[in-house]
Amino acid sequence: MKYNVIKIGAIAILMFVMSSCAVNTPQKITEEVEVNTTSQGDASTQEEASTQEDITTQEVITTQGDVSTQGEEIDQEAPQVKSERIQNLENLILNDADSVLVAAYVRNNIKEASPEEADQMIEILLQMQTALIQRSHEGILYEPAYMDALNITMGGVLAPDKISKIENEKVRSFYQSVADSDLTMVRYEETPVLETDWVKIKGYQATFTEPFQMVVDFHDDKNLFREENVEALVNRIYAMEEMLLKAPNGFAKDELTELYSTYVSRMLIGPEGTYLYRLVNASDSYYKKMTVAIEGHETSGFAKIAKEMMAETLNTDNHLMDIVGAYRLNNPYIEHRFEKNVASEGDIQIVTLTYEGVDASITKRVNELIQSATKALVESSGATSDYQIDMYKSYQFGDYATIQIYNNYLTEDGESHYDEKSVNLDLKNGVLLTLNTLLNSEAETVLDKINTVSDSNFTRVPDFSLTVTGLLLTDSKGSSPNAKYSVITKDQLLKIRLK
Repeated sequence: MKYNVIKIGAIAILMFVMSSCAVNTPQKITEEVEVNTTSQGDASTQEEASTQEDITTQEVITTQGDVSTQGEEIDQEAPQVKSERIQNLENLILNDADSVLVAAYVRNNIKEASPEEADQMIEILLQMQTALIQRSHEGILYEPAYMDALNITMGGVLAPDKISKIENEKVRSFYQSVADSDLTMVRYEETPVLETDWVKIKGYQATFTEPFQMVVDFHDDKNLFREENVEALVNRIYAMEEMLLKAPNGFAKDELTELYSTYVSRMLIGPEGTYLYRLVNASDSYYKKMTVAIEGHETSGFAKIAKEMMAETLNTDNHLMDIVGAYRLNNPYIEHRFEKNVASEGDIQIVTLTYEGVDASITKRVNELIQSATKALVESSGATSDYQIDMYKSYQFGDYATIQIYNNYLTEDGESHYDEKSVNLDLKNGVLLTLNTLLNSEAETVLDKINTVSDSNFTRVPDFSLTVTGLLLTDSKGSSPNAKYSVITKDQLLKIRLK
């Protein structure tokens, strides 16, 4: 699937804005695509590329003695079952089945599946739903024909029994695909958003693994807005914390971690921030209910963060939201964490992300990679003062992550300049991530695989980074400011890795 640069920018901006509660995103997001198009052909970029290759070579050498450590990390992951049932589903995807066909297969086969198979089926279904969700994020829902069908014909909600009444065939087909793909529609501040229909998944009556069964049971967003259920909902949080401590790494744990973060935010921030001021007012009923709910749970991460908020004097909502945001970013129940640090060195401000993993040696290597890339970016600019480094976690896909580094600096003639660098990391092994690894391909065939899957015509292996939309591929055109862009979406990336 090939995307033009405007479309990529629109999707990336919208998705980053929607996720800004969880990650502190710099203001330069809106410039991301524009900067890519102007900087890919620069000599500094080419220098960075050679630097990255040097780092890669060094890391290969330094990791040769760590095979046993990596093996221990791999042993912690949830087992992957390759039964005939799962193999048939993978073959269905490889034959270009869409989310509608995948959802139908899951519905027809999941009741007879083992717990591990059932987890894998839903994992694949969630990946396949991405294309429709992404399409809605591109703005399709806000076109008049789609909004009229939603608000007038279906009464403001996704009503499967009313879809047949939509006159516009294209619009009717889209909404029917949404319903048949086990998606539903929710509204955040009246904005329609497509999400997985967890009520349907719960109705499958499948037997899931223990952590994923908790995900299915606790996906009840409506109850998160009922103040009278404070103690019951906080007890759910405690149950999730206990499960996260014993759950093996893998899909079920990742989903439970995300659900845990949702509960934490909803219970401490509330709908549209309505609980924030109430948690610093000892006479408020919500404060009193939260006091009862966290009593006797001194070891709970949630109880600790709740106490911290409740001990604050009434300052600003933004200050309290920062506390919750920092907790989500440094969730103690996940394996891969990035802690944001801000330091001033004279007139220079440095913002860094420090990685914290399970294995100390891998953690050290990942942080060295980030520091080395930052140093290379600064050196390529030639700036020794009047510069500022910004950094944020752009996207994480399982054990892989892209860190985006920004360098704002003044040239000798006083003009403001701006460079960026993407650092792609393999968090499992503590080395730089390559396209070969990510696409499960040999070096000599990776270019053909890219062009086949993304419908592109790259003549050399492009630069890449993970984003919220999927895998972004970029290839400069010599000295031209224009560049070739292509995106391999999440569901396409899944297909590649299944081959």
